[in-house]
Amino acid sequence: MHFNNRFSTYKNINIGRTAVVFGSGPTLNLFDSKIIPEKDALFVGVNSLVFKKDITLDYYFCGHDSAREPHHLHHITLENTLKEQIISSKINRQIFCATHVDGRQHPLHFDFKDVVDMNAIPYSIHTGKGLQTIKKEIHENDLYNHSIVFSALQFILYTGVEKIYLVGCDGGGGFSFLHPGKVWRDRIDWCWQEFSEFIKKEYDNVEVVSINPRLLEGLFHKDIWSLR
Repeated sequence: MHFNNRFSTYKNINIGRTAVVFGSGPTLNLFDSKIIPEKDALFVGVNSLVFKKDITLDYYFCGHDSAREPHHLHHITLENTLKEQIISSKINRQIFCATHVDGRQHPLHFDFKDVVDMNAIPYSIHTGKGLQTIKKEIHENDLYNHSIVFSALQFILYTGVEKIYLVGCDGGGGFSFLHPGKVWRDRIDWCWQEFSEFIKKEYDNVEVVSINPRLLEGLFHKDIWSLR
């Protein structure tokens, strides 16, 4: 039995629905829910989304515990650590936490005690590269690493949605809506290219729409701009 077997409960439970996947990039600050016409869309978020109090999530993904790395100084300026915010927040319906990387507990990720404290479901990710490393059957395989947003995307695709809006997915890695003044990268991360190919290959029936995409412009089916 694979470590990620608990995902099997969620296979195809959202057939035909629309999901909004929130990354924590700077363009999250531009988001206006009025741009989403579907009123019953599922909301999926990652990492710092728990600090965005005006967004209520159906699913939440985390993994890296920034408190274990002193150089993540931006979290020192916040009232709570990420773990404290996850526990105190009431907006999360189901929490998934990537505790293992390449089959081992990662020292910079949340551990099993944290998982219990957060009432989360643990899962495993891998650091492999290449389209062949991204699998549809997530209950039998480690999820794609390189950004926690890919866990959220792999999961919500697995649940059977037919449309996905991407918000705050700015493609550069590491930039946060909490610190929008940081310098933008000038090119997209290679992992976004790989994941877009995975969607085209395995989920060609799913429409993906990028909202204020910045580096992701032109990568998926449609781009929507609320502010240029």
